[in-house]
Amino acid sequence: MEEIIRKANIAMYHSKQKGKNRYTFFNEDMDYAIKKKADLILKLKKAVEEDKEFYVVYQPIYNVESRKIEAVEALARWNNNKYSEISPSEFIPLLEETGLIEKFGLNIIERIFRDINTFNKNGFDIRFNINISPVQIRNNDFFYHINTLMKKYSINIKNIFFELTETQILNLNEDKINEIIERGAQIALDDFGTGYSSIINVMQLPISEIKIDKFIIDNIEEDEKARILIEAIVYIAGKLRTEVVVEGVENKKQYDILKKLGVKNIQGYLISKPKIMEDLIMDLKNP
Repeated sequence: MEEIIRKANIAMYHSKQKGKNRYTFFNEDMDYAIKKKADLILKLKKAVEEDKEFYVVYQPIYNVESRKIEAVEALARWNNNKYSEISPSEFIPLLEETGLIEKFGLNIIERIFRDINTFNKNGFDIRFNINISPVQIRNNDFFYHINTLMKKYSINIKNIFFELTETQILNLNEDKINEIIERGAQIALDDFGTGYSSIINVMQLPISEIKIDKFIIDNIEEDEKARILIEAIVYIAGKLRTEVVVEGVENKKQYDILKKLGVKNIQGYLISKPKIMEDLIMDLKNP
């Protein structure tokens, strides 16, 4: 009887997730998902504490005009002994849900700063885009830790762009947003074009860069509306003195179209897949 009640509760939980006035029949996939999540949380706590399974890769942001890599986006990865590579879309929400995001975030930022120091020693003075969570920024000690790490690794904060989605920015207190700018860092608006993205918010918020989501350009070769939208964003951003980066560029046709539309910065597998620091430095030395 206890097992029947447990499975009924699992089905009820799934129904609530989908909305009101629904019913769901239990199946074994639901049970597996819950057990896997519980196991992942245990593995995640251990991984954050030991800080041995996480690593950072860097995806170049290419300037079409200078024909050079002028920035990179730092991306956290998790390679677990049991599950192998786990997607950030799976483990980042768990980090936020469990409250582990702050410790994890500082560990990753220290790793990135250490790598920036190595990039600089190799003669590459490029910009770094770092994804952060509002949970981290809300912590009053966040910038104290950032300043400590900057001094430790001789980092120029002007070369740091913190990436946040529009929803994340709107959920932050205005004082926290202004603190990022006052400290000398800049804000990149990530995933623009998804959800409820608004040009009004771009006008009102202290944003230095807009990153157009891959979703918009997936069918840019056939979709005239997508081309018109991108051209309009580029025009408005130019007037606002805001940089534009288009993400997810995968082929030469997309590249040529975006170049004609006035896009100056692109990111995607056409340029490079995300790479560990050592491999990217080799690429930069041998363009």
